[in-house]
Amino acid sequence: AHMRHTCVRCPFAVHNTRGAVVGLITAYDITSEKPMRHMQSALEPRSQVQVREIMQPLREWQVVDIADVEVARCGDVLRMFDDSQLTHVPVMETRGGERRLRGLLSAARVRRLLSR
Repeated sequence: AHMRHTCVRCPFAVHNTRGAVVGLITAYDITSEKPMRHMQSALEPRSQVQVREIMQPLREWQVVDIADVEVARCGDVLRMFDDSQLTHVPVMETRGGERRLRGLLSAARVRRLLSR
């Protein structure tokens, strides 16, 4: 309910002590069969399923580079979402061999902006 109330549909999961992003979780992840499968395998109620058990860990992200986003057209971004069937795509920047999270593209937001 908090995600919907604040219009955040895909928050990042941040490690408590390191302060580093370790994953992301979408509203779809929470409402899909992922929690149900975990509940059945771990024999625990939905309220006890932890984010880390159903989130998309950093190593599994499909990402776009900020350099590509900066020159992309809105239609290109929309096609990327249509082709990938993803709801959110993290935007990364590589500088000096180090990758940094720069933002997040939302399919719903792109569609909403293009429909105006």
